[in-house]
Amino acid sequence: MPKTFVNFAVHPKARAYLHTYGIGNTSARVMYDVKQERIVFLVENDGEVVSATGRAYTWSPLYGNFHPKWFKYSKSDVPFITGNNTEIAIIVEDCVSACVAEVKCGFTGIALMGTSLQESFIEHITNSASNVVICLDRDATDKCFDIKKKLESKVNCYIWMLDEDLKHFNDKKIREWKGKICKMIS
Repeated sequence: MPKTFVNFAVHPKARAYLHTYGIGNTSARVMYDVKQERIVFLVENDGEVVSATGRAYTWSPLYGNFHPKWFKYSKSDVPFITGNNTEIAIIVEDCVSACVAEVKCGFTGIALMGTSLQESFIEHITNSASNVVICLDRDATDKCFDIKKKLESKVNCYIWMLDEDLKHFNDKKIREWKGKICKMIS
């Protein structure tokens, strides 16, 4: 692990960022990269850190081009997974939304760190829960159906198209969404 990674709890920017999304108590291992000014989500496999994905704290739509919003510290054959709900796992694009699925809904959150399903992710996903809901943005509709096709022979698989990322849902909307997901699966 780089020496520039520090515990997020001791860094005010990292605490503030996680607080913005209400995910300060996630079970995911979160660090802060003081050099790159990134909130870092550690990707683990059987308790061992195998990679990390960092979200730029200072990134903005106006100035984002010189500082990539997301940065993969190394290639990973494992998706970012947080939570331990063995009934329902939610597949999303990014680590923050995965943490929202865990903290605010009690689901297992799985981040593809993009919209493509790597073949190496399949076993990790299908072993995470008996029901998997793919929740990507509408612009990734075709990819949702491709992902479902790859997973549905191994796990109960559903699609829920999102108009906005889970991380942007307010508390009322997240409660309503959670209820709809549970009803869809039951």
